[in-house]
Amino acid sequence: MKELRLAAIEVVLLTNDGVLTRSKLSEITGLGPAQVTREILKYREAFPDNLKLGQSKHYNKSDVFAPKLLTKSAQKELAQKGVDSDIYEAFKMQAQYNFLDAFIDANLLINKRFSNSDFPEKVSIATEKRAISRAADRLSIEIKRMSPMEYHGVSRPLVGNSVFNKVKDAKDFLSALELLTKMSRAASKNIPSND
Repeated sequence: MKELRLAAIEVVLLTNDGVLTRSKLSEITGLGPAQVTREILKYREAFPDNLKLGQSKHYNKSDVFAPKLLTKSAQKELAQKGVDSDIYEAFKMQAQYNFLDAFIDANLLINKRFSNSDFPEKVSIATEKRAISRAADRLSIEIKRMSPMEYHGVSRPLVGNSVFNKVKDAKDFLSALELLTKMSRAASKNIPSND
């Protein structure tokens, strides 16, 4: 879902009057200042005609700006609803949580199970094990491996200990994740390779 970091640049430009600031990009990606700067550089390398340096260390949409990573429907939604759009809200939500922890908690709270094949992005086995251990501790449950890819919660998870305050928040997160996953797939087709 690294493509989303670049797509977030276009989301900011379309919802912030054509202005891209590091703080606004950080707000919807959850990235720190150094990583935000790297993502802007990657975007400028991939789509050099889309941004121009503005005053006060920010970027503006260029005169020939054309979103490259957002679908037409996403562009339309952002134009109509701006920061109130589902897309913008999904970005803000994913920035709020550790993605892997939130994914595991949401699935255990709602489905009582999760599959590592459904993780939002590929992670190492060590990262997966640490995230599962954190979830078991956080939710005060036993998580049992049912197959190489499938895990089940053996007991009922404690919502109060979850990264989410309510089951509704977990459902909202999974909806946002589904939207962002679709956007990521679409965006990945349009990012030039570094070959």
